[in-house]
Amino acid sequence: MATSLRRVLLSLWVFSGICTHVRAQSADRSINVSTVSAKTDLPIFDRYEIDYESGLIWKVGGGATPLSYRMLPQIITLKSPADAHWMIGTGHLVMRSRYSLVSEPIIYGPEHYFFGVTASGSLEYWDAPQHWCFFFCGGGGVGIMHAKGYVIRGGQGEDFNLTWLIYSGIRYRFNDRMNVGASVYFQHISNGGLDKVNPGVNAIGPMLSVGWHF
Repeated sequence: MATSLRRVLLSLWVFSGICTHVRAQSADRSINVSTVSAKTDLPIFDRYEIDYESGLIWKVGGGATPLSYRMLPQIITLKSPADAHWMIGTGHLVMRSRYSLVSEPIIYGPEHYFFGVTASGSLEYWDAPQHWCFFFCGGGGVGIMHAKGYVIRGGQGEDFNLTWLIYSGIRYRFNDRMNVGASVYFQHISNGGLDKVNPGVNAIGPMLSVGWHF
């Protein structure tokens, strides 16, 4: 009789432990689901974003090189959550930070490439549903190219160069994670007087982009 009682008590103890473990696992899953849900409920401009941007820009203006440069900017950008946020009517005006890796094959010009890094601010206006965004960016950075200014008149005189940019356009968010955009991109490249040969390049053109929010 005592043996049977011990077996029953032992069985109850094991069953109780199993139930406790199952409840704990269920609670952990609920917390994880709640955390993911909370993240996706954040405003779109309060998440990080990675963009891929591609386009064609060509030399403009008479103050820089006389050569007709054409370049193909390929840009990967990380954008921060909003650094500042203002309500404008029913929409949202936010300021975000942009950090970009820039690769630009030069398809017309004495050099063949420009590689650089840039940082800029991004002023964005989002409508109330956060589907449409109008943006304006301005910033600068540094980069390198294989300068040909001492070989070809109008080419750049220094491998190390400075760059600044102005970038404006529109984006459309078509689901919770993704957006597409179209914009106009202006870029200046020069060596900032590091070399006596310093014609510089001013270029402008259209860009298309796709972005992922996380």
